[in-house]
Amino acid sequence: MNEFRTTPSKTKGVRKHRLLIGEANPALRGYLLAVLGADGHEVVAMASGVDLMDALAVSLHPEFGSGHFDLVISEARMLGAEEARVLRRFGDRAKVPPFVLTTVFGDKELQVKAKQFGALAVLDKPLDIDELRQIVNTSLHHLTENRDSFGVAMGATLNTIERQGAAGE
Repeated sequence: MNEFRTTPSKTKGVRKHRLLIGEANPALRGYLLAVLGADGHEVVAMASGVDLMDALAVSLHPEFGSGHFDLVISEARMLGAEEARVLRRFGDRAKVPPFVLTTVFGDKELQVKAKQFGALAVLDKPLDIDELRQIVNTSLHHLTENRDSFGVAMGATLNTIERQGAAGE
């Protein structure tokens, strides 16, 4: 059974940022919800890649009105060529939020692919929570100032992942 959890922002009615978390480990997912929620972010957490993509789709659809996500933090293994195709279709109609990827297998090949994907960072597990918080806060500050240029760069990197996925199939 897939699990969906959310925590409201602690900023007393003022929207800070909305984060989407993709993490299969329930303990780590709960910890990220607690820590990032305590930092004042509204956090939505998903346990699978399918649920992550569904939440992202709903957030980008103008009629559903769930509100866009400012940043996605996801296990790298949840995002493959098929997810890139889905994200590309989203990107044609809306701005896909930036990603921070986490991994147990932080090899050089993954780092290269993640950068091609447009990931802001790739963090090895076990996570250094202070490093993650710093990346989240710095990235959100920077992206708030430069939101328009990011959408163009994300579209180009999604095209690269689709081509690589098709070549590898």
